[in-house]
Amino acid sequence: MRRLPVSELKNGMILAKEILDEKGRVLLKKGDPLREAYIRKLGDWGINKVCVETPDDGQPKAAGAGDETSATEIVVPLEITERYERRLDAKFSEFPTNVMMNAIKKAAIRSLALKEARGLSEA
Repeated sequence: MRRLPVSELKNGMILAKEILDEKGRVLLKKGDPLREAYIRKLGDWGINKVCVETPDDGQPKAAGAGDETSATEIVVPLEITERYERRLDAKFSEFPTNVMMNAIKKAAIRSLALKEARGLSEA
């Protein structure tokens, strides 16, 4: 399995994880081959990267190649992510060039946004 930016996805690649909306509804299923229309929609849904199946050499698999991986991608609405970015910008303002602190901030934003998208916390 390999996580790729949407810009690197190709027609026929196979999803390694389900893609769900913020309410848990399946948008695309694990094992679905990607089509050009789906790839365009991923950006509309605010998805930057997705997991695709890969053969042993690390290159993404196209339709017809098999690999069993169970996991799920959650679509986090952009407004949720942006809200947490604004909240954490002030807390991390003392460390604008610290690579480690920026990585922690990014992980915290993603974690908080995912929790809210899954309905585990409230804004």
